[in-house]
Amino acid sequence: MDFTHQTVAFPVHGTLMVEPTESEPFGELNRLVEAMVAIKARIDELQKAKQIKTVNVIMKAPHTAQMVKSDEWNLPYSVRKLIPDALVR
Repeated sequence: MDFTHQTVAFPVHGTLMVEPTESEPFGELNRLVEAMVAIKARIDELQKAKQIKTVNVIMKAPHTAQMVKSDEWNLPYSVRKLIPDALVR
């Protein structure tokens, strides 16, 4: 999953503003929102399991393509955990 670089700002405490270019297709904006919702769900899952302070998929992000393709995976979770179920089609 890859996204073009958007203009990002934090105009109000606790908020995130994403300003796409005029040429950004609506479908790509939907994908970005789906990814952000999935990331929030993963954070909530870690907090609920009280694992937020252990080595986890959010703490070690981002995971580069080189890391994912490598034969040596040294993290305590599977590569599959990197892709939220909501984004697998």
